[in-house]
Amino acid sequence: MNKEEEAAWKKVNQSFYRISAEEDVFNRYYHKPLPGESVETYSAAEIYRRLKQKSPESMRNISVQRLAQTLSAIGIERIHTRYGNLYRVVSHPSQ
Repeated sequence: MNKEEEAAWKKVNQSFYRISAEEDVFNRYYHKPLPGESVETYSAAEIYRRLKQKSPESMRNISVQRLAQTLSAIGIERIHTRYGNLYRVVSHPSQ
């Protein structure tokens, strides 16, 4: 199966994938940067703090480590810096 076929199957099967609670909360307020978008860089702890502030009940059973694993799993770009990892995200304008 080539990459185009694989991408097509993933798109078809997208509705059957289960979205985790932390991914759902993240997607309410942030998304992956598109080409040309202004990017913000935050640590997992900062993203966690912001999400917990905006949606405390949804973040109740989610840890910073679990959020960091989810960010990596959904393809959020991570930048290694001298002070730790930062994630490149874009805030939704309405948030």
